[in-house]
Amino acid sequence: MEISCLQQGETALITVKDNGGGIPPDIMDKVFDPYFTRKFKSQGVGMGLYMSKMIVEKHMGGQYSVTNCSEGAEVTITLPLAGQATTDLTATRDNPSDVLAALPRDSD
Repeated sequence: MEISCLQQGETALITVKDNGGGIPPDIMDKVFDPYFTRKFKSQGVGMGLYMSKMIVEKHMGGQYSVTNCSEGAEVTITLPLAGQATTDLTATRDNPSDVLAALPRDSD
């Protein structure tokens, strides 16, 4: 696994690469969907990538994406540097139920 963080102008660029072979093309557009998982139900509910993307994009004013690279998958997170975020995170941190209320509910 390789993790890097660098500054590009007024943003921080964080990349995380693995060597796990990548994400199959037929599910690449689904990996950020809520409740999407390829694991057994006892191993996860499919909310991790969805929640990560929502926090970065909706609450931190950043971008979150995933692509395949030569040996595996690469997650890229772009965040505005301090003072540049579009949303104040204090309300979310002090009122975690605000985040939970915004989550889609599983109809099953």
